[in-house]
Amino acid sequence: MRHFSPVNASLILRVTSNREDRDAPTTETDQHELSRLLRYRLAVLEAALRRVDELRREAAKANLRLLGWVTDQIIQDVPGSIEVCEFNCRKSQCTLGEWETCCRRLHNL
Repeated sequence: MRHFSPVNASLILRVTSNREDRDAPTTETDQHELSRLLRYRLAVLEAALRRVDELRREAAKANLRLLGWVTDQIIQDVPGSIEVCEFNCRKSQCTLGEWETCCRRLHNL
């Protein structure tokens, strides 16, 4: 069984010839009406596809803004006074006494 788009039923005539089913407009006027309906549907489809593209672009921008916000919340700039400790030191944590007397940190101040 074949399914057809919901075009006005009065415009389509079911024709059977040589055991082959086909759809044909009933008159030349009906052909023009069918063409007009198809052009209208194509225009609606094109508008819908343009809107989908717009929504995809807006969603991508929103995702980038969200990623930027999350990154700003997690990753912060390291102050210059502890930059050496953060990037060039093998120790993960120092005691207060070690930090106050650290030669590497004091040398870079």
